[in-house]
Amino acid sequence: MIAWLKRAEKDPRILDRQFYYDGKEDLTAMQDIKPRRAIAAGRKYTVEELLHYMVNYSDNNATSLLYNALPPQELNAVLDGMDVDNDTSAGNNDITVHGYSGFFRILFNAGYLNREMSEKALQLLTLADFPQGIAAGVPKGTPVAAKFGEFNQGEERQLHEFGIVYHPKGPYILGIMTRGRDAKIQAEVIRDLSALIFTEISNGSPVKGPGGMQ
Repeated sequence: MIAWLKRAEKDPRILDRQFYYDGKEDLTAMQDIKPRRAIAAGRKYTVEELLHYMVNYSDNNATSLLYNALPPQELNAVLDGMDVDNDTSAGNNDITVHGYSGFFRILFNAGYLNREMSEKALQLLTLADFPQGIAAGVPKGTPVAAKFGEFNQGEERQLHEFGIVYHPKGPYILGIMTRGRDAKIQAEVIRDLSALIFTEISNGSPVKGPGGMQ
């Protein structure tokens, strides 16, 4: 998403570029948490539409189209430009809680994308379709710009979610990584921790970090 929006800074027309999905490979089949909406085979989609399906619904097919259209060196340049701690040396693309939270700090502070594109990214993230996680732990109507992810290996299930919660006392970043055997229970853990943290901040005095972020 950030790589495509970086391109759009120079030429907003890039968001209207179209890609064709032939449906020969369905990458949503590997997802335990299926996208509620996904792109359809035999249709063309703009970059803007694919970003919507990728971010809002975690559609792996939309992600694949966008990813494969970007040269690896361009993606690496984006990571280097943001100075996010992302270790790809082991081949499994591991990232720490601190490293992943860096994406949200950079978007919030418009530290890599300009303000317009940073806000566009955050707006997309507020529409993410994962109501059982962080969003479930905060009062209804509280804006949350977040993204969840899952990774399965054998019987082990990893379920993670990161985001910005726009608390009335000030926004804060929350990142939770879980590992277990039941995605439903893991989502409940994310929800409960989200609720606990929201309550703690509501009852205390928030500490401001760089750029006004907690």
